[in-house]
Amino acid sequence: MREISESILDVLMNSADAGARKVELTLFLSEREDTVGFEVRDDGRGMSRETLERAADPFFSTDGARGAGLGLSLLKSEAEQADGGMEIESREGRGTRVRAWYRASSLDTPPVGDVGLTAELFLSGRPGTEFVFRCRSDTLCREFRTGAGDGEAPDIPQSVRERVREMTAEITQGK
Repeated sequence: MREISESILDVLMNSADAGARKVELTLFLSEREDTVGFEVRDDGRGMSRETLERAADPFFSTDGARGAGLGLSLLKSEAEQADGGMEIESREGRGTRVRAWYRASSLDTPPVGDVGLTAELFLSGRPGTEFVFRCRSDTLCREFRTGAGDGEAPDIPQSVRERVREMTAEITQGK
């Protein structure tokens, strides 16, 4: 079973491949709704209607060099197996939004994993990418933005890792 953070990295890499300069990642957990999941929004080139219709097809890929397009297909399958789901919205030239959720109490729901390391891996080698991370629970909402995109020096990926880890722990462990 993959961790949710691995699925997040797949979606973040899709954003990078689409030329995104701004990427927003939201991790959410609701005890009230028995849900855990994430959403990635980007300002990349987006998808045509035809590509969007096939995006979760395991035998479809727009990047022949990187593989068979299993990332979104696997994400959708894992989410549905855990009584959740996946949605993709995209507009050519405007960007893409991928949202996946799992029933938190399902035995098939994967662990969240190290979202901080995921953020670090994504940002490494991508100076100038604006990254927004949000954590939401029933009682807490936190946000962190990298300096990229607003005239400040970009944050070091390792410092992003630690901040994301702290925020994730707050909502997943109540710390």
